[in-house]
Amino acid sequence: IEEGVGTSTGLSIGYEGRNFFSDVQLSYVQNRMKKMDLPFSASFSGMTKGLGVHLTGGGRIHFNQFVSCSLGAGIGGIDQDMSFLLSGSSVQENDFLMSYQIFSGIEYRPLNTSSMGLRYRWLHIDEMESFSSRDLHLLEMYLGYLF
Repeated sequence: IEEGVGTSTGLSIGYEGRNFFSDVQLSYVQNRMKKMDLPFSASFSGMTKGLGVHLTGGGRIHFNQFVSCSLGAGIGGIDQDMSFLLSGSSVQENDFLMSYQIFSGIEYRPLNTSSMGLRYRWLHIDEMESFSSRDLHLLEMYLGYLF
């Protein structure tokens, strides 16, 4: 099954020191299935959705007082729902799966109470009974408020 470009939204809350951080991330991911490679012609459509929670931690390297680079990892789980329709036959599966992630990004802090950045996140989701494991490559833009 080939998936298209999807969407992801999230929220994180945590603790941050000058060079280290840890947080809890809640995220929602959604992808439409594009096609299924079959030896015959058939109509196909499908959707993948997931609601996840991850405990993450990492470090930060400061280039100056405004710009820094971060590197981190996390572990957690995703409640994943996958379904597709193939020539009128429906296949659907829902399960809570273990997942882990590695991420890196660059952050800009124009004020002491705000941050914005761009991050790449690789997210691995374990396999389901009817579906194989998945690796998601996410490009994230974020805006944060620092307490």
